[in-house]
Amino acid sequence: MQKIVHFMVPRSHVNLGYFRRAGFTAIIEDFIGDKVRVQVSFCSKRDQFSRKKGREAASKAAVIEIPIKHLPKVLNSFKAGCYKNTSSDYIDPMYYKIALNFALQSITY
Repeated sequence: MQKIVHFMVPRSHVNLGYFRRAGFTAIIEDFIGDKVRVQVSFCSKRDQFSRKKGREAASKAAVIEIPIKHLPKVLNSFKAGCYKNTSSDYIDPMYYKIALNFALQSITY
């Protein structure tokens, strides 16, 4: 199973200077057991966010292998990395849903 996660900052917010980056694209793939493989690319705040270019750049990025239980925190750290004032206390519930889907698919009977 492969999942692609995009996070885009609205252009008007980037221009206000609240963000370091305009967004990120992460490719998440199954691995052995309880681990997933993650590849990520960030979009510069001077660039126009493009899902297609993000997928291409992420597919060429280095692979990070992490336990599924850490996936929400890792995705949240990517999102927090787009902000200038980073506060990663709140984790988007969508990231828990993605991790849960991967965990359920990795269960074998």
